[in-house]
Amino acid sequence: MQLAFERLVERAAAAGWSEREAVIAIIDLADNHMLSIAANNKTNALLDLLKRMT
Repeated sequence: MQLAFERLVERAAAAGWSEREAVIAIIDLADNHMLSIAANNKTNALLDLLKRMT
């Protein structure tokens, strides 16, 4: 994963992003992905509860 991360940062730099900008964007993407996973897990738990109630 480290190598893939480094390549992603290098590609962003080649596209005109600073290394700092690229890393911040990747962190934001990862954070948003974790939030979506948490929201999906919560939704699935609620759906499971509703299924058990019917």
